[in-house]
Amino acid sequence: MLDTHPYFAFDGSSATSPIDTGTGDMAGGTWPTDACNRWATGLNNSRSNFGVTIAGEFSNGINDCGLFLRGTAGVGITYGGNCADWQDSSNWSDGTKAGLLKFAMASMDAFGDWFFWTWKVDVPPARVFAHHEKSMKIGNSTAGIVESPLWSYQLGLRNGWMPTDPRTALGTCASLGASGSDFDGEFQPWQTGGVGAGTIAPSSTANFPWPPATISNVEAPGNQLPTYTPTGTIVSLAPPTLTASATTSVDVGNGYYYIDHLSAFNPSTAQQPSPLPFSESDRSDSAK
Repeated sequence: MLDTHPYFAFDGSSATSPIDTGTGDMAGGTWPTDACNRWATGLNNSRSNFGVTIAGEFSNGINDCGLFLRGTAGVGITYGGNCADWQDSSNWSDGTKAGLLKFAMASMDAFGDWFFWTWKVDVPPARVFAHHEKSMKIGNSTAGIVESPLWSYQLGLRNGWMPTDPRTALGTCASLGASGSDFDGEFQPWQTGGVGAGTIAPSSTANFPWPPATISNVEAPGNQLPTYTPTGTIVSLAPPTLTASATTSVDVGNGYYYIDHLSAFNPSTAQQPSPLPFSESDRSDSAK
């Protein structure tokens, strides 16, 4: 599996193109189309030519504004505007929210398979700061608000710039006229552990000899560095010991589990989730 973390926030641009362009079809300005054009083709080509490919992290971060996002002192921020505008969502217009929603939907459609970073940005009570300052997550604020709102799915869900059902994002890129390659939804056996998996064509490895001749920031030649050799046996973590029950038994296995049925994996026949992934309870602080 290939995991990529695509972000606009860290591409070094000033990111001043407007996203508040109204609430209609043109919501989001160029940002939604940019998301489709930048990411869809690359991920779909990877699925076709390599195998399972996901966006393991992404956010609504069209810029690098956010409390602690670039460090506690804000060193290295490249946004060309005022970051204060993006750290308090209570001031956002309906057009800004509509633009962010369109951008989120375009990103989801472009990625196909993804994890949003992150579900929830906490705002802890003041007493927490004295004891857990070093363990605080992105955006925890003494101001009593989420100061990294572009990175909170829950906050966007509450306030209208994240979708209740992410599956409605399907087709967003096509509706924007974005062009690029598609993925037919089926992986080949060699891409999911079946026949041919693990076989790499010599033409693909010719330029990457092992050990490598040089390694970045290492002064010694690659062939002088210590290496592991595949001469040992596989070490398996021992299974747990459970308390016996008079009525129920559990097979704890042997500590090693190999999935040998992935070659039959077909996303189009996978069990479908419930119609509404997010409910009203998900909008509350009690949701985890």
